[in-house]
Amino acid sequence: MLSRKYSNKMLLLYLLFLMNECKNSETRLQCMVYRLQKSIRTIGSTETFNYKFVRWNLGAYSKELHEDIHFLLQKELIEKSSFQLTEKAKGLVEKNHKFIQIFFHVKESDFDVLIQTLKEMNIQELLLQTYEKFELNTRPMGKVIEDIMYDPEYVGI
Repeated sequence: MLSRKYSNKMLLLYLLFLMNECKNSETRLQCMVYRLQKSIRTIGSTETFNYKFVRWNLGAYSKELHEDIHFLLQKELIEKSSFQLTEKAKGLVEKNHKFIQIFFHVKESDFDVLIQTLKEMNIQELLLQTYEKFELNTRPMGKVIEDIMYDPEYVGI
């Protein structure tokens, strides 16, 4: 079994790897992880991010995701100015690329198509579409909009 906290960080690095060349912000990452988690769960899979999100000022927000992003910054795995992977992190993900795909049952084409669609949107488009698609305006501020779906500590292979 793999720790949920570890698997979330590993998937976050993989997401950033697939988003290469895309200048990011924490708001964009929060929104994209929410969309990916929600979309993959919609097709019946639990092999995705496992964060608890609440509705916040700029859409979906996860305190744990915020902490994971800052953990990766502290470990110098992502750049502070762009939230892109450092060379150290790129090497780590490239080395473990196939393992990540196999472990999370990631069908590269499905995952890539969704990420490509989301990364091409500017932040305003991304937020607006997320609010509309998931009806976030109907949810009270600070209320849970997406919860942890399986054992909070471990995920199985």
